Amino acid sequence: MVIFGLLFWFSVLFILYVYIGYPFFLTVLARLKRRPDTYPLFTPKVTLVIAAYNEEKAIASKLENTLALDFPKENLQILVAADGSDDRTVEIVRTFSAHGVELSYQPERRGKMAAIDSAMTLVRNEIVLFSDAHINSFHNIME
Repeated sequence: MVIFGLLFWFSVLFILYVYIGYPFFLTVLARLKRRPDTYPLFTPKVTLVIAAYNEEKAIASKLENTLALDFPKENLQILVAADGSDDRTVEIVRTFSAHGVELSYQPERRGKMAAIDSAMTLVRNEIVLFSDAHINSFHNIME
């Protein structure tokens, strides 16, 4: 009988510990522990690669939109990967060179991936984002 009584009270105390004691000890430990140091803000350096083929209607607005981003200009490399365009895409991109927009251009048409592979040799940052020239593809399809 004594063993059953001890087992009963041990079980009751264990359940009380689980629901009351453990959360209490965690709260006490959390208050005693030193707060972690705050970390300085970090803005990564990013390269945005924009694939463009015959995009004279969309490339200017895409570049204007990209240049208007709320991101430090010194941390953003904008690189347009174009190949084989037979419209004014390359000329339009070159007008944005004063704003830091770079161009990777091959006169022969070899495809999107070949243009991107060629542009990757000009990338200076560890983080690379890829985009097409269309800001809103649905909008451009509807035109």
